[in-house]
Amino acid sequence: MIDWREYRNHQIGDGDTLLIRTPWDDAEYPDEFKRWLTLLKAQNVNCFNHPDLILWTTDKDLYLQELQDRGVPIVPTRVWCGDNNLKKFKYLLRKCLHQWSPLGYRGLVIKPTVGCMGKNVKLVEDVDGLSHVPDRSCLVQPFLGTVKALGEISVVIYLDVNHQGSLPSLKTYYCPRLHRPVAMRYFAVQKFPPAGRITVQGGKHYPYEVPTSSRYAKISCEVMQMVYQKGLGLPLWFRIDFLTDVKGEPVVSELESIPGLFFKEMPVAHLDCLYRSLQVLLATRVATAE
Repeated sequence: MIDWREYRNHQIGDGDTLLIRTPWDDAEYPDEFKRWLTLLKAQNVNCFNHPDLILWTTDKDLYLQELQDRGVPIVPTRVWCGDNNLKKFKYLLRKCLHQWSPLGYRGLVIKPTVGCMGKNVKLVEDVDGLSHVPDRSCLVQPFLGTVKALGEISVVIYLDVNHQGSLPSLKTYYCPRLHRPVAMRYFAVQKFPPAGRITVQGGKHYPYEVPTSSRYAKISCEVMQMVYQKGLGLPLWFRIDFLTDVKGEPVVSELESIPGLFFKEMPVAHLDCLYRSLQVLLATRVATAE
């Protein structure tokens, strides 16, 4: 186990394999983290997930816009680029309220474009009462109050290189490096915010049934196909977070390529399947993104 911020002190190079799991301070040092990922790629380190995939999911504004352009339903989003002008910021918020309030949304959510763990996420209900501008680029989104009753649904996706059994699968791909078909398996978790909060961090989690015929599964399949077509490869693990809009339809709120995997809620059969895939990938040192 290594600390990514101490990477200059570690001898990682061509042919080595690295599982990128819990760099939870990456959002505090985004430029340094991106340089580290670029260095790993240049040194031909077999990374899970691939640096290009992690880089793509680092900036929420960029991938959400790309998802929307591909027809994937997302939480309505506008971007504030960090201009230190309170008057302009309030104008943007009022414009958003004018657009979204007639649709049934109440209040706005402000979140950093690069962030994790629900940090610096704010609910704005009184634009006139704002006294400062965010010190970084951020997303402006309508507050989806359905999170209180319906929670946030996380579809956790992982790679099954053995392609055996009957666990739920989004899609099957052929992996040239392994010379075999592989499956993208999944399970889901329902997460609720703690009392008095709008983010789900620190709240209760429950297993959640997502049939392969559901909108959650179909949208997840679209996202994974988009990842594959972009040349970002097949992730070892991935997560798609959904909220419910005012029409009762699932919409993508975030993507995670270094996801929390909810081991407590993960069914044993899925845990065993993921473990067996890890054994194969670590033994063969195959980077499935290639």
